[in-house]
Amino acid sequence: CAEVGSAIPKSLNCGDKQGPQVDFAFKLDWRQNPNISLSDWTVVVYDGKESAVYHIHKSEVGHGPRRSKFLAAKFDEDEHADVTDPNTEVYLPSRVAALFPEFLDYVYSDTLQLTTRSVLALKHLANHFDVRALYKKADSFVQSDLNLKTAPTYCAEADLVLDEDVQKKAVQLMAENFGRVDMTVITQLPAKMFKEVLSSPHLDVESEFLSNKVAQFMRFTDGSAISDEMLFMLTHPQIMPMISPEEAFFFLNWGLKYPQVLDEGGDVSLRNRCIEAVSRSWMTTLAGPIATLRPKAATGVHAGNLNPECAFNYSSLPADVKVEIFEASILAAKREVEKSKSEVRHF
Repeated sequence: CAEVGSAIPKSLNCGDKQGPQVDFAFKLDWRQNPNISLSDWTVVVYDGKESAVYHIHKSEVGHGPRRSKFLAAKFDEDEHADVTDPNTEVYLPSRVAALFPEFLDYVYSDTLQLTTRSVLALKHLANHFDVRALYKKADSFVQSDLNLKTAPTYCAEADLVLDEDVQKKAVQLMAENFGRVDMTVITQLPAKMFKEVLSSPHLDVESEFLSNKVAQFMRFTDGSAISDEMLFMLTHPQIMPMISPEEAFFFLNWGLKYPQVLDEGGDVSLRNRCIEAVSRSWMTTLAGPIATLRPKAATGVHAGNLNPECAFNYSSLPADVKVEIFEASILAAKREVEKSKSEVRHF
C-alpha cells in the first residue's frame, strides 16, 4: 500500500485502519502527472507537424454542463467494445491545436478568457468536440467584437482555423468601409486576405483612390509576399481600371520585376494603365520628378509639389519605358493644346 500511496493523492489515506477516506475537495487536473491525477483517457492531438498527448478524465470531460458530447460518445463506445482502447486521436489545424490546453481548462474549471486572437480557435474546438456552452460564448464574443479595427485580425485568424463564415463577414465589413479604414489596420492583413477585400463585390471606391491604398499596402508588406500572381490580382484591371498618377512609377517598377504581369491584358495591361496615368497628369507627374533630378534645368519651372520617392521611382525605370512615357505625354500635351485652341475659337 505504501508503494501505491506515492502515486495517488494523499487524500486517499491507505494507512487509515478504517479504509481510505476520500477528500471530495480533491480536484482532478489534466495538467498533473497522469499517475498522480488518476487519468483514465488519453487524447492525442496532431497538427500536421507535431503531436501532443493530453491525459484527461472521463468524469470531468464526459459529464456536466461543459461536457464534450464528442468525447462522451467515444467513452460510451469504449465501454461497450470487446477490447477497450482509452485513446482518441484528433487532427486539427496548428492554430487550433495550440489552444487545446485553454479548451481543457474551460471544460474542467470554467476558466475562459476570450480574445480576438484566440476566440476562433476555441470556437473551432467547441464545434469539433461538441461543447455547446463554449460554442455559444465564442460565437457571441465574435458578434460583439468584430469591427473595423479587429476585422484584419479576424481575417487572418479565420484563415488559420478554416472559418469561412467569419472570414466572409470580416472581408465584407472592410470592403464596405474601405474608404475609412486606417491603413495601419489594413497592413496587418496577409496579402491573400487583402486580395479578398479588393475582389469583394461590396467594395465601392474610386479606382485611383484604390490604387493609392494598394501601393501603401505593398510598401508596408514583406516583398516576398507579393508574387507575380499576387501582383496580377492586386492590380487587375477589373479591380483597378485607372491608376493614380502619383503611384504610376511605383507600379511600373514592381511590374518590371514580373514582365508577364506588366504586359498582361493588352490595352488594359498594367504597363499601359500606368503610362496613361502619367500622361494624363504629365505637368506634375512627369515634370515633377525631372525637376527634382535636374534642378538647374528646372529653374523657373513650376512642377507642383516635388516628391523625392516619385523621382526615385522614375529614375529607376529603364530608358525604353521612359521613352514610352514621354511619347504618351507629348501626345497628351498636344491634345490639350488643340483642345484649348478649339475652345478659344468657339469663344
